[in-house]
Amino acid sequence: MTDLAEFSTHELLERLPPIDKAPILEKLATLGLRRFQNEHAIPTPVDRETGLVDHEALMNEMRLLVDPQYKWQAPFFDEHHLYWYAHRYKTSFQPNPALAVEFRDSAFNKFWAPRQYHDFLHTVTVPSDVPSTDRMRSEVKNYRRKSYIYRITTNAIVLSDRLSRIKPQNNRGDIMYIDPETRSITRNPEALDQWREEFIRYIERSHRKGLIDLSQLATIDLTDIETVVELLPQIRDLMDEGLVRHKGKAALGVNIPFEKVA
Repeated sequence: MTDLAEFSTHELLERLPPIDKAPILEKLATLGLRRFQNEHAIPTPVDRETGLVDHEALMNEMRLLVDPQYKWQAPFFDEHHLYWYAHRYKTSFQPNPALAVEFRDSAFNKFWAPRQYHDFLHTVTVPSDVPSTDRMRSEVKNYRRKSYIYRITTNAIVLSDRLSRIKPQNNRGDIMYIDPETRSITRNPEALDQWREEFIRYIERSHRKGLIDLSQLATIDLTDIETVVELLPQIRDLMDEGLVRHKGKAALGVNIPFEKVA
């Protein structure tokens, strides 16, 4: 994220919506960035109980400041971190800087935004306090677990699909199994099936131990491989709920009206 303080007031306003679309920027034009932020910037909303940023409340605050018909200019998209500035999390004053950085960079703590929206948000809001180390550790642990089970479930789906497609082919007495879709070759489909079953057993164990929340599937008893196989896509969706993928990276899903510009 570019440091907006590097721009003159005129240059910064050129990067933001027109004042008639975002009237709060008239104060920026008069006061300059530092004084504007000291006097008029909005605190980033946080949950009262957890101290974590409430990204939906943040989005609502942004909507109140701009004409609802306005489409944000998007020469490109980049990531907005809900927790900023970066140096607050990297600093040696943090009890556990590595944990703080991982927390800040986790997919559930950032979203993809049009460049203009990103600049506007950093102009009109001030960052939240850094959450407690215990809270960050708990959030990171939960996300790691969900991410791991998402990958496990994806692997099980891929192997299930592959096993349903492979066909034996005799190559001078050597039996090979070819996936006609990917053209990949295996000589031991039993091993693929064993890996798939181990992935599924891990999902079952995690569910039984309460390590993952499958509450939306509570009416279904995950007690055998066949049941889990049927539910693999739903389980993967639950592990990835609320996230979108862009440029190979996961981030919170948000709805920001935009138009592409050169």
